[in-house]
Amino acid sequence: MQTTGTTLKLLAGIVWLTGGVALLIKGGQLFWMAETIFPGRPWTLLAPLLALAFGGLKGRAVFEPACRRNLTRINHLRHPRIWQFFRGRFFVALFLMIAAGATLSRLVQGDYFGLIAVGSLDLSIAVSLFYSSRLFFAHPNR
Repeated sequence: MQTTGTTLKLLAGIVWLTGGVALLIKGGQLFWMAETIFPGRPWTLLAPLLALAFGGLKGRAVFEPACRRNLTRINHLRHPRIWQFFRGRFFVALFLMIAAGATLSRLVQGDYFGLIAVGSLDLSIAVSLFYSSRLFFAHPNR
């Protein structure tokens, strides 16, 4: 099923944003659970703020270059196919990351610092995804 590079860029951006929303929700739920275990602890407020800052840095240093490489790859496809918005190995890595994230979330149930740690990881990745996703939507025809 042949398509255009513009469509591939938009699909990649949608996947990036969908992952960001899912991780934002999941991270928020983990912080909420931590708050119910020990209400009013400073880490429940401080950790998300640190995760936001770290996520922005990671978005700029790690995720943006990855998005740029993917955009360059898409631009060089001669006959783009609908499934080529990411490389095949990315889909395998995505599956493994989702499985690992779900497993970590289950393992830390009831553990205040575990919930804070996994919530921070989720939130920082969400911010990185949001930050870098703009590249897929900026000038998709290029």
